[in-house]
Amino acid sequence: MTLGPLEYLVVGFEGNRFTGQILSELRAARDKGIIRVVDLLVIKKDDQGNVTALELSDLSGEEAAQLGPLAGDIMGLLSHEDIEQAAANLPNNCAAGLLLFEHTWAIGLKEAIKNAGGVPVAGGLVAPKSAEQQQMDTQQNAQIDDVQQQQDAQQQAAPPPVYQQPAPPPPQAPAPSGGLTDEGIAQLKQLGALHESGVLTDAEFEAAKQKILGI
Repeated sequence: MTLGPLEYLVVGFEGNRFTGQILSELRAARDKGIIRVVDLLVIKKDDQGNVTALELSDLSGEEAAQLGPLAGDIMGLLSHEDIEQAAANLPNNCAAGLLLFEHTWAIGLKEAIKNAGGVPVAGGLVAPKSAEQQQMDTQQNAQIDDVQQQQDAQQQAAPPPVYQQPAPPPPQAPAPSGGLTDEGIAQLKQLGALHESGVLTDAEFEAAKQKILGI
């Protein structure tokens, strides 16, 4: 007989109160062919840390009656080491249900993978909080992308900016008559004074004058 994937679950109850209220949902899941309970133990840990593991035969008539048809599927696969490991993670004054169940819904999928030559490489369970956080992160990233796309669309639709041309420089004052500036006229007057005083020769005077006049 092919077994579906097996899952191991420990559910703790504070105050050493195991009411068995989850058993009705287990029975409903079994009746729908979703799971099959392979093994089930009740662990109780008192105030001193003493651990007691109760099998089906140790349960009271009322507790055992709650299991109903689940009891017929029990295969007794959980070991003493499994119990010790589960109890080590429980606080004092606490009870826990130690459950090993088969995913019967996946038997056909498991056989199909095997027949196709597939080999399991990795697997595991994702905590609901982790899945919720991942979903929130995905939604936030999608919102950020939407905002960015809207901004990009607005930038593409906006007309190109109009840049003002720099103002032309103010017109220069016209040069005095003769094409000489005030400074040039002053230089000519100084040059003439030097020539008259004999400091400059005629040749030096002419050369300097032509330079000022730009001839």
